[in-house]
Amino acid sequence: MNKIEIYETRDALFEETARSIAQSLTEAIKTRGEAVFVGSGGSTPKPVYQNLTADETVPWEKVTVTLTDERRAPPSANVDNASMVKECLITGHSRFATFVGLDDQQSLSDVPARFASVLMGMGGDGHFASIFPHSEGSEAALKGEGGVILPVTPDPLPEGAPYPRWTLSKPALCNTDSMILLITGEDKKAVLEQAMEDGPVLDLPIRALLRDENLPLRILWAA
Repeated sequence: MNKIEIYETRDALFEETARSIAQSLTEAIKTRGEAVFVGSGGSTPKPVYQNLTADETVPWEKVTVTLTDERRAPPSANVDNASMVKECLITGHSRFATFVGLDDQQSLSDVPARFASVLMGMGGDGHFASIFPHSEGSEAALKGEGGVILPVTPDPLPEGAPYPRWTLSKPALCNTDSMILLITGEDKKAVLEQAMEDGPVLDLPIRALLRDENLPLRILWAA
């Protein structure tokens, strides 16, 4: 049974999320000599990244940062997740981390398959990364059929970013020491609670994570 950890304020939520990520990165470096952090796009995780930039306890030069998913949009659209994550995270103390985008296939092939930490969000339709309900490519991405990075075309295309996507597959994302599902707002909490009930995964893809008994998942929420 998944437990939702509730925080009184968003500031407390973001601080705990950053603390937990930093701890996972540090532990992975102690164990394996390096760590991979997989970040998500959107506006919700920005304060988490800003908190991480102030953390001087992490040996950031041994950290590689990549993404859960990316929008396949022209640079002129200015909607790519890479730009946001680099702007918010590859600065301050964490400027010494190495960023690798999902479009850099050669560099990605050198990134360790085992992640230290994954920061995951969820859309109001129950999607995670870019695995959307009943969309072209989503079933393959859930199963990991065809590779680690897979194309998905949301149906319908989101109004704010009407572009096809690249996404890490569900098996790739779950090959991690820790995953945090970061949720804010009553509306998304209601979607999450619905996802915890019986029903098809493709109706609410986040169910694939909630039902993975081997996934070290924490669900953190604040209004």
